[in-house]
Amino acid sequence: MQRLFVFDSVSLDNGIKMTKASDPDAIEVLPGMVCRRIMDRIRAEVDVPVIAGGLMIDLEDFDTALKSGVIGISTSSKELWRWQDENMP
Repeated sequence: MQRLFVFDSVSLDNGIKMTKASDPDAIEVLPGMVCRRIMDRIRAEVDVPVIAGGLMIDLEDFDTALKSGVIGISTSSKELWRWQDENMP
């Protein structure tokens, strides 16, 4: 797992370069709320599963991240943990 802290376009560029060089099994994009803005770019550059992490505050953030194409969410929000418990078989 490689963590990408994306706070501007330079950090995104560097994160993509590091991902290509290290070939991780997955990447975690932090803060997760930026995934909706950058997933197209990540998918165009690398073929690695993406997890959204950090600053996922409510179910709207969760839904938006999943719609952007992430495979999962990492969060300390107990509200989001409850959603998983209620919606998983």
